[in-house]
Amino acid sequence: MRMIITRHGETEWNLIRRTQGATDTNLTDRGRAQARLLANRLVGSKIDMIYSSTLSRAIETSEIISSVINVPIIMEKDLKEYSFGIWEGKNFDALKNHYPEIYKVWESTPQTCQIPDAEHFPTYSCRVNKFIERSLEKHENDTILVVSHALTSKLMITNSLNLPEEYIHSFKVENTSVNIINFSDRVVMEKLNDTTHLKGMKI
Repeated sequence: MRMIITRHGETEWNLIRRTQGATDTNLTDRGRAQARLLANRLVGSKIDMIYSSTLSRAIETSEIISSVINVPIIMEKDLKEYSFGIWEGKNFDALKNHYPEIYKVWESTPQTCQIPDAEHFPTYSCRVNKFIERSLEKHENDTILVVSHALTSKLMITNSLNLPEEYIHSFKVENTSVNIINFSDRVVMEKLNDTTHLKGMKI
């Protein structure tokens, strides 16, 4: 299986560095343009299925891509973003100032971090792994596109490569970036955070 992972297009909360998590936010016009540019890049990629998170920002990104490459979408709740509990809607810099001890744990070992009312991280990791396992069973010889979120995309990458989960903070997955994992003979990362299709965009 070849898995192309992307993050939804830009949202208003991305612009102001707010933690979105499980909160349903919408794309900006720039985010929609990013999705169209990604869709044009994916033409001819022989994608067999699109899997989308059930949050609006991912759904709209998926629908824009689907309309161009003519591939059906399956909504997948296990691709939703991590729920940040009381951190949702908060600016990242404010979180660092207001919750210094918790934030320090989040930055070093997120899998052990206990944010009040947040999703249990091991449970979150488990649901992401279940999606990967189901995909491998169903799409052994296929190419699939996964439209998700920053943290969930990073966790899919680290878990697929058997990397420690704290590595989610060691690389970026930007809006509509292309990240490709090949699960053939061995798991190989073919592309990471490739945004060449967005170069020169004006909006």
